[in-house]
Amino acid sequence: MLSVRRLVLLFLVCPPLFAQNAVVWQSLRSEEKYNQAAALYLRGQYAPAAKLYKEACDHSNPKACTDLGFMYRGGIGVRKNYRLASELYRLGCEGGNSLGCTNLGMMYWLNELPKNDKRSADLFKRACDAKDAGGCIGLAYMFENGQGILQDVERAAGLYHQACDYGSVKACIEFSRLNTPPKAEVTSASSR
Repeated sequence: MLSVRRLVLLFLVCPPLFAQNAVVWQSLRSEEKYNQAAALYLRGQYAPAAKLYKEACDHSNPKACTDLGFMYRGGIGVRKNYRLASELYRLGCEGGNSLGCTNLGMMYWLNELPKNDKRSADLFKRACDAKDAGGCIGLAYMFENGQGILQDVERAAGLYHQACDYGSVKACIEFSRLNTPPKAEVTSASSR
């Protein structure tokens, strides 16, 4: 058994070991809070879920930040607050949660924040590059319709295909729609 003196000496000689373990412990604790929050949310216990999401977000859990942002954006268990939702989505996005990027892009695109199509496109691209189908679909729609960026239907089709590969049925349908040639008019022999 280690004496207190040896433990203190070990702590002084190997602080990176203790610091690394503290980070791992914090990450595990944050993930535990996130899982508890998600379970509460699924049971419809929104206010307690929001509290646990906040605790997990405060400990650098990007999924928790994104989920809490969703709650503030929709006023689910908390008072609706677009400014706070956007900040939480930003934290999620910057922490590596691609859904946070997609949702923040949607807020700019839908005028829930000051309209900024370029920022929306950048966020959708970031999400799409991280394999988020929603980000690919948002960017594809912008390219297909020339909304805020130059219209490029071919690029839109490619993005819909990419989102389809990520599992979005909606994107598969949109890809098919853009790649189906228009039906030629059939004339009957009697009308000639």
